[in-house]
Amino acid sequence: MSKLLKKHQEMANRLEELQHRRDQLWTQGEIAKSELADFRKKSATDLISGADGESIATELAKREAKTGMFAGALAEIDAQIAEAQTVADEAQQKWNAEQDAETVREVRSTTVKIIKQMGALQVELAKVERLQGTCPGQIADFATAAGKLEESQAILESDAKVRERSKVPNAARRGGWLDDKHTMATLGSAIRDWAREQAR
Repeated sequence: MSKLLKKHQEMANRLEELQHRRDQLWTQGEIAKSELADFRKKSATDLISGADGESIATELAKREAKTGMFAGALAEIDAQIAEAQTVADEAQQKWNAEQDAETVREVRSTTVKIIKQMGALQVELAKVERLQGTCPGQIADFATAAGKLEESQAILESDAKVRERSKVPNAARRGGWLDDKHTMATLGSAIRDWAREQAR
């Protein structure tokens, strides 16, 4: 488990715990407020009936303090939740970024492997094209097939980091000769020329 994932899970758990505790405090606070309202009504009736005002005032103060206590606790836990949410959001963003980066790395790695396979196919096409030259007639246009494969490789090499990591000759188009005496013309790309050399 990566540190970012662990951090993300820890913050998600922390938020869940805080929210659960807030729900409990809110419920207790609502009960306290309801009980305070009921006590106020009852105390008014009791005072009218001649009950001791001092004891009623003491009890009323206790109940008011209790509702104030829950209100204060809710305010504090709301602040903690907001802070934890900020940290959780940051952890989520970092985790998402890490996942995105890992996906990009995987795509590039796979692309490099595909280009390697294309290089091997170019060699096979060059070999079979050379072999076909010794046969009567033509079975298939292997040169055109190699050209199409070259075009596909060029598309995969559009990413700079893929080109940098690939050990296979590139498929960028080029012209000219491969030697100073102009005896061997390029087939149009480094990969095609390399495949022809490998097929000898």
